[in-house]
Amino acid sequence: RSTLFPYTTLFRSTNLTSSEDSRSWRAHREAEARGLRQEACLAAAGRLASAHPGRRWRDYRRAAYVLMGHLLPRRASEAHVSLYLGRLAEETDREVIMCLLDGMEDVPAPAGEDPSAVVRMAREGRGSLAMCATAALGSFDCDEARAELRRRASEPVEGRNVYVVERAVEGLGKVGLAGDLALVEGVARTRRRDRKSTRLNSSHTNL
Repeated sequence: RSTLFPYTTLFRSTNLTSSEDSRSWRAHREAEARGLRQEACLAAAGRLASAHPGRRWRDYRRAAYVLMGHLLPRRASEAHVSLYLGRLAEETDREVIMCLLDGMEDVPAPAGEDPSAVVRMAREGRGSLAMCATAALGSFDCDEARAELRRRASEPVEGRNVYVVERAVEGLGKVGLAGDLALVEGVARTRRRDRKSTRLNSSHTNL
């Protein structure tokens, strides 16, 4: 899978920041300063989300999910990750769901975790919801998630759909197999041609 990484970096921002500037780093440091253990924070955030259903309290839940997403490190227990992913079945608000999906992007799902809800959102969602769901599929190392990532990565790279295709390629960079390299390379070549064409058109316009 490491062979896919150089191609997925084509779609990542070149504006690198120090790890000390990240929200995740600051969340961990603040928790340490307050003497809070990660497990206690995660449990409290989960209770907060569960105890405040409905549209009236959606901002409470979004705050809880942001906290959970930033505190879930790669060494988090499967129970904590499953608790976070399980909240997808409880939410109906589009903005809250996208917040959950954003947090999933950097948290590998436990083996055997069902990706069907995220696959359905990637397939049936529109706009930002489809983009967030597609990015979240990169957390699932399973055939169902890979199949949807391949489908999305194979779509035309045009208009707003380019962002969904980029997220699909990034997802394959995480969980793709050796056979996915040709697809990733093909999308990368298309993006390079598009960027070159855009620069040429821009230069002609300015003449």
